[in-house]
Amino acid sequence: MQALQTRPHHKEVSTRLLEFNFESSIVDFSNGTSTVFHSPALSGEIVKNWSKLLQFKRLGNNWDSYGALAPDEKTIDTAIDFLTKKVHDLNLPIYFVAPGVNGEVMLEFKGSEGKAAELYFNPDNGTELLLFQLDECVFEGTLENGLLKLIDFINN
Repeated sequence: MQALQTRPHHKEVSTRLLEFNFESSIVDFSNGTSTVFHSPALSGEIVKNWSKLLQFKRLGNNWDSYGALAPDEKTIDTAIDFLTKKVHDLNLPIYFVAPGVNGEVMLEFKGSEGKAAELYFNPDNGTELLLFQLDECVFEGTLENGLLKLIDFINN
């Protein structure tokens, strides 16, 4: 359950993942079979975080030993879709991805001058978007009503 942007050499990464030389491809072995995704030159940060999101599919309930719920596959796939399409296309500076204790998936973005954004994909198919200037929350809403605010806030 990993994805990897291919590099110009062959190198065994695990017993189920092998890097290939396809200019801008990502190989996903998450279902026991390989799927090659071709994409226009995804950044290293996008690929790194995509790979991390795919690894969340391995989590079971109580993954943190404190009773955390595992994110379901649909929630993870929604986050991956946003990461590989919107984040890539809009050139948003992805900083971090993490599973949450209630089965959500969080993407964090960092801008300049103490700006940050947290985007949560929830198991009920809802989203939550928080924009921070230093330690102060300056916007709280959903991705649907806040995408333009996110873009403007982080990039300006």
